[in-house]
Amino acid sequence: MFPAALVLCQPPENPVNWQFSIKWEDVPLTEIPLSDTKIEILDGYANGSFLFYKSDSSDEVLLDAEGNIEKGKIYLQKWDKEISEISGNFVIKDRKLKINPLTGQLKNTPFNAQATIDLIFPYSFDVNVKAKGVILEEISSFLPFLKDYSAFKLPAEAQFDVKGFLPNGPFEIMALFQEVALYSVLMNNVKISFVWLDNKVILKNFNANLDEGKISGEGEIILNQK
Repeated sequence: MFPAALVLCQPPENPVNWQFSIKWEDVPLTEIPLSDTKIEILDGYANGSFLFYKSDSSDEVLLDAEGNIEKGKIYLQKWDKEISEISGNFVIKDRKLKINPLTGQLKNTPFNAQATIDLIFPYSFDVNVKAKGVILEEISSFLPFLKDYSAFKLPAEAQFDVKGFLPNGPFEIMALFQEVALYSVLMNNVKISFVWLDNKVILKNFNANLDEGKISGEGEIILNQK
């Protein structure tokens, strides 16, 4: 299915029984099958070098890889959103997938991100996303409990730290907004942390700076999203 060529590469540090490497260039992302039907690949291509090997101390076939993705576009069925202009570098080593840097665009909002994903069960991941020109309506699909709070105006910059487990969660999210205006009250360095599991959002923590001082709160508020 893919244009492939054998290439020479450095062997792993540990003694091996066998190894071989493959280099793929200009592979259409649309030709790569995904097990997650909630994600549809619409465009883009990838280049990569993959080393498969088996060590003396294990019966498993191991994988090291590195490469890049260019001009990717995906459709997220769950949120009915497209993410375009996806580009980034990736490395697979020690059963982890590391992506850094990764850039893309959600509607008119460009972002950059980095991610680490375990390739063994339970597939934990850690993602950091920074975005500029954030608009509330554009992220309310991902954070649906915000959609009723039209009094909030989001800043030019925002940061999201997301940790969890694929594919079903739970996801723990910490959001940092440079400035948020609630009615006539301007808040700076707003931090919100919450857990998202199935259709339940559990707000855990809130911190913000005001001209008059600092406000904060802890606890849990459960918001069901059916």
